[in-house]
Amino acid sequence: MADTFRYSAFIDSVHANRLKALRRKGSQAVSDKARELVGAGWSSVEARLEARRRCREQWPPLDVVVGRALEQRLSEPDLAGPWAPLTDAEEEFMSLSGRWPSKNYPGFLVKRAYDLPVDLLKRARTAAFRASEGPLAELDERGLTYNRLDLEEEERRIRDELLDKVYPVPRILRQGLARYGPWPHEDDLPAG
Repeated sequence: MADTFRYSAFIDSVHANRLKALRRKGSQAVSDKARELVGAGWSSVEARLEARRRCREQWPPLDVVVGRALEQRLSEPDLAGPWAPLTDAEEEFMSLSGRWPSKNYPGFLVKRAYDLPVDLLKRARTAAFRASEGPLAELDERGLTYNRLDLEEEERRIRDELLDKVYPVPRILRQGLARYGPWPHEDDLPAG
């Protein structure tokens, strides 16, 4: 198995609830299959292991579901690259937790943690940094990094336009779940 890293991010509460329901359905499917196999003469332990193997494709672990959504989002043209690799200093900066400047998220967010492949996280961090470095530099240059009460209307408009071009990893993940999560896709859920 590839090296993984426990990554925490705030995701939309609707997606969190859907992922939780998906996990419950998967657990129920495994239990039902194990019961069926025990009824067919398998030992309890063998039945549970076989049921888990058989159901893994239809009901993958949530880490896999989230990883697939992130992978698909990273393959879209705006984030696909090719990107210059992060320097050691940039990589260290991207491993820090904390907030990037952003607009207020229009939905409700909940913190969740998933074991994601290290190489996938590195790609996400690289795409986030490289896609956002121009807008972040311009925000800093204009003194618009932080939302202040004294911003003029034009400054606020420019700040909002620049923030639309900033892609922190959690935003990329939320967009991936909104676009590629294993559920019907509604237009009314915010994605970033």
